[in-house]
Order: sequence, then structure tokens, then C-alpha cells
Amino acid sequence: FRNKEIFAKLLNNLRCMFCTSSYTWWEARIWESFWEDALESCAKVITMINALFLLLLLTFQAVPQNSQDEPLDGPNRIFHDDLLDNLQGQWTLKGMIAGHPGDAELDATWVLNHQFLRVHEKGKAVIPGRPLYEADVYIGYDNASERYVAHWIDIYGGRFSETLGYGTRSGNSIRFVFEYPDGPFHNTFTWDPASKGWRFLLEKKNDAGKWGIFSDRTAVKIK
Repeated sequence: FRNKEIFAKLLNNLRCMFCTSSYTWWEARIWESFWEDALESCAKVITMINALFLLLLLTFQAVPQNSQDEPLDGPNRIFHDDLLDNLQGQWTLKGMIAGHPGDAELDATWVLNHQFLRVHEKGKAVIPGRPLYEADVYIGYDNASERYVAHWIDIYGGRFSETLGYGTRSGNSIRFVFEYPDGPFHNTFTWDPASKGWRFLLEKKNDAGKWGIFSDRTAVKIK
């Protein structure tokens, strides 16, 4: 330890000084003992400072990186959305789908580490020749791209579930765009704070390139 070597050299120099000075033997021993104690105390203080510095260094390295260094998306970036919070719970849907009654029940809850709002829809209106409609919709948010993402899985099967919906918010509405194999859809979720209900407007582009209403339904909360 280098500090001890320095102190030992200094102590030897002092001993030589005492031996060649006019001090008596016992006075020299007293001074020598004093300097030995002083130098030993200094060595302890410096050792403690070195240990404290090392401890602070290790503590600094152990501190987690601040939130600015966290990735934009991942398990530590929980999805909180004040608008979609209003969709939690159970609802009754009423309205029309492609000219047919589109009554259904909705159940929405946060799932998967609060990364998605899962909306389960189960149809109530029977359309001749078709099974009752049912779907699971997972709505999340892509922080890097600053847009909503909707995974729409329903009775139409895997090919149609390959298409993701990307949404943008404007006020109390989120409009999702789905580029389906048979043409694009716009699905707009609108919250009405006054009635505390939702409107779900689904628009489809026809073969002539014009947009028309495919479905228009409102939701009333059950609980």
C-alpha cells in the first residue's frame, strides 16, 4: 500500500532528525511516539476516504438508469389511456350492420400487463345463414410510432385477422384504419361524456372509391 511506504519513509527521516538534534533521548522518544501516532491516524483517515470513495462509486454504478434511457416500448412502459378507460366494463350495443340488426354485448377490460384493452363482442341478433358474430379486439399503443394498434380477431378467420388497425386520436374519438384484403375500413370509436356512452362508426370504401357507412352502433353501459 503506497501510503504506508510514504509514511514509513517520513518516519525514518524524523527519527534521523531526532538522533542528530540536541534533544535528549527521552524527548526524542516522546516526539517519535507522537509522530508515529499522528502518521498512523492520517493513514487511517486516508484509508477511510478511499473506502468511502469506492463505496460511492459502486453505489452510483448500481443505481438504475433513469426513465430517459428506458426504451419507448416494452414491459416497463405501461399503456394508460384516459379515453379508453371509459370503455371498461359491460355494454349493450344497438344499431345496424350492413342493413341488418347489429345488437351485441361488449365486455372490455385491461389485460397483459395493462398493455392492451381487450374488448370481447358477442352478437345477439340472428342473421339468416350466418353464425352469430363474435370477436376479441386487443387495443394497444405504439409509442415509437405514436399510434394506436388494434388486433381484431373474429369469426371471419385467420386471413382477415392478419390485418392490423392503426389509430389516431382526435379529441374524444379514435379512428382506426384497416387495410383489409377486400378493401379498407375506417372504424371510429367516439366517447360522449354527456351521455357516458360510445358510438362505433364503421365506414367502407366501395368499388367506386367512395366511402359509405357499413355499421353504426351505440353502446350503453350495463355495469
